[in-house]
Amino acid sequence: MKIVHYSTAESEVQKNGPRQGRFEFRRLLEGTVGSPDNFLFRITNLDSGFYSPRHCHNFDQIRFILNGQTDFSKDGKLKTGMIGYFPEGTAYGPQTTTDEMLVMTLQFGGASGQGYLSADQIETAGAELKAAGGTFEKGMYVTIGSDGREHRKDAYQAMWEHLNSAPFRAPRRRYRQPIFIDPESFAWRPLAAEPGVAQRHLGSFSECETQLDLFRAEAGASLTLRPHSIYFIVTGRAVISGETLERYSAAQTGWNENPILRAQEETQLLHIGLPDLRDLTATARNAVIPSGVP
Repeated sequence: MKIVHYSTAESEVQKNGPRQGRFEFRRLLEGTVGSPDNFLFRITNLDSGFYSPRHCHNFDQIRFILNGQTDFSKDGKLKTGMIGYFPEGTAYGPQTTTDEMLVMTLQFGGASGQGYLSADQIETAGAELKAAGGTFEKGMYVTIGSDGREHRKDAYQAMWEHLNSAPFRAPRRRYRQPIFIDPESFAWRPLAAEPGVAQRHLGSFSECETQLDLFRAEAGASLTLRPHSIYFIVTGRAVISGETLERYSAAQTGWNENPILRAQEETQLLHIGLPDLRDLTATARNAVIPSGVP
């Protein structure tokens, strides 16, 4: 099991990222670079200059708005307390922010098996593409061809192609739109086996069963954590394996781990059950279509 604390995580500013605006973040948890289940779990500050064009990914993404709001045009807005699930292959945006925004984000390899580029890989690719003579403008990578004509490509797509030396191909779209969740619309359901604990089950996504839940534990109550998961303290304070976790701390459990969380005060925590990608086949990994934004 891994435990990390927001208060002690180093703050970083993305210098060569694919989107417009200041992008300051703290890494909390990361996966294994190059593996289908690589991921990055972080908390990010976005300023009012952030802009991202309409695009789709070849990985999955979950965003939990801790403060502020962000607008995805025809897809709607995410406001404080809301959660968005952005499936691989599903186009969304363009995205803007009107205020300083704090957001918890998990970006992770999805059912297509194409994995996820690490933050360091993104920085390297951005620097190398700039050195090659291109520029980044409003989330697009812009180059001038030998014919003198301008060529524009989604910046993340350009980075992925640069690092992989292969065309970007978007996974087949499982969901027609991103899914925006308002947890306050869900009822708390008490867990009979764990007195003092209630659950809001928010959803299960794709054939690899990514799970989303909120748990509320009264002071003194205990919750058995599930394996292969990330737990994020939204409010309160709790102890796991003798270590105290406060607001915005996080814990990652392994495949064979079921540690006990004990709440020292009323605590709410977000549970993300990571997708099971152990049995991905070559067929699943190649179930893609040419890139393009529908």
